[in-house]
Amino acid sequence: MKAKKILLSTIIATQVLTATALAAPDEAIKEFNKVASIKQEVKHFQGEVKLFIIKDGEKVRVDQKMTDGLRVVNGRTCVGVRDLANAIEGADVEWDGKNHIVDITYAGKTISYPVGKPLMWADGKAVTIDVPAQIDPAISKTFLPIRNIAETLGFKVDWDNKAKEVVLTPGAGKATTTAQQPSPTTQTPTQNNKTKITLASGKTVDINKKPTARPEVELAGGAMLYQDNYNVSASDFIDNGDTLIFGKGTVFESEIPKRFRRVESSPANSNFRILGENKNDSRVGTYIIGEGEKTWEECRNDQIERSRTSYTIKQSNSSDIEIAKQSPYFFQYIGEEENKEKFWELLKCREIKEKYVKEFYKNKKLIKNIETSRDPFDSPFIDPFYDGTGLFDTNFYKVVPGSAYVDSILASTPTCFVTTDGKIFEMAISKSKEVNEVIVDKVIYSIQIGTKNINIVIDVPNFKIKQLKTKNGFDLSNKALTITERVQYKE
Repeated sequence: MKAKKILLSTIIATQVLTATALAAPDEAIKEFNKVASIKQEVKHFQGEVKLFIIKDGEKVRVDQKMTDGLRVVNGRTCVGVRDLANAIEGADVEWDGKNHIVDITYAGKTISYPVGKPLMWADGKAVTIDVPAQIDPAISKTFLPIRNIAETLGFKVDWDNKAKEVVLTPGAGKATTTAQQPSPTTQTPTQNNKTKITLASGKTVDINKKPTARPEVELAGGAMLYQDNYNVSASDFIDNGDTLIFGKGTVFESEIPKRFRRVESSPANSNFRILGENKNDSRVGTYIIGEGEKTWEECRNDQIERSRTSYTIKQSNSSDIEIAKQSPYFFQYIGEEENKEKFWELLKCREIKEKYVKEFYKNKKLIKNIETSRDPFDSPFIDPFYDGTGLFDTNFYKVVPGSAYVDSILASTPTCFVTTDGKIFEMAISKSKEVNEVIVDKVIYSIQIGTKNINIVIDVPNFKIKQLKTKNGFDLSNKALTITERVQYKE
């Protein structure tokens, strides 16, 4: 198709557009049109951030020659499109004024970014990104996330947090950035029958098939592990708004909340309730402290150096598939006085009203199972409750039948889950005789700071957890599906 476009190296809003072939095909524009625009604040860095590109084996600084400079959007370093064209030799950056799309061509590859939409088009498919192209209203210029662009175009991206330097090495990167996932489908993925599912990759998974023996993994008591791992993509999920649904209509059917979005600020809700719905709460699914935020990243990097571990979460004990960054430990985070002050400053004006705490204690009902039957809130001493919604990252990185795995700087496991009908449970509902499925509404973390104990309640996107009674179990993340034969299974 034909569309009007001009080189962004000379673009201003009022210029006359010239007709050239549009890089983004019709199917890309259709995908972009399905997604609502989001607006994220474009900010200047506090202090200097340097950008280097390796040219002929030498480290060449390029940010000093930039007209518009660098920006930070949702914790990501972004570059102006005009400066990008000048910095990467051979890159051709163009503008589709009709559809508001930025097209970048480099080394025979073209990628496209719709302004304000968390998608890009690369390798013939739509790919989700956490920071879309955004316009800095102060200068009316478009900025794009450096890491996303560079890795997709084949550059290796290194960030030196101490020196505040971004270094791009051509020809040493990946085909697509690991932070990206293909755009979720709005159609139901192919199903063979209730115990089988065919993934977008073409592989068929049967819950009843005995998995592969993994003798390299030692289990307690000398038991043999039988486990298989399958890569999944967002095309295997149905987009359900704030959540993703996998395996609809099969025994694999699972719901997992989407990755939370980082924000710079989050208002308090003086009428926040622990039990019951907090209507129209736009803070749900957002966070201030978490991945991408300065103090969180610094604490995590410090712990990586001290422990000499990767601080990443893997899909399973027989898989090298990394599915999430692991949060730093809370006690080490608040060990820095500046972080502790920030923590309490965020919770200021966030203590939940006494009447809602009393309502929780009076009406909550514990879901018991074989492994956990203790009410974590049965003490006569009531510690303060705070509304942590929109403050702390809560990453539901994996779901399993009857439970969900959650990572947060507050703790690696919540003290309890709260359901939409006022029930609470620890860890899981698996093996519970009371319920077969629940809808999770909130999570509660009980933490200790010095001699003070507090409870932090986070309202999360509602999602369903249900039991599965089969010989094999499974773990599901947004990157992989793991089938495991249960070591101890009882009908």
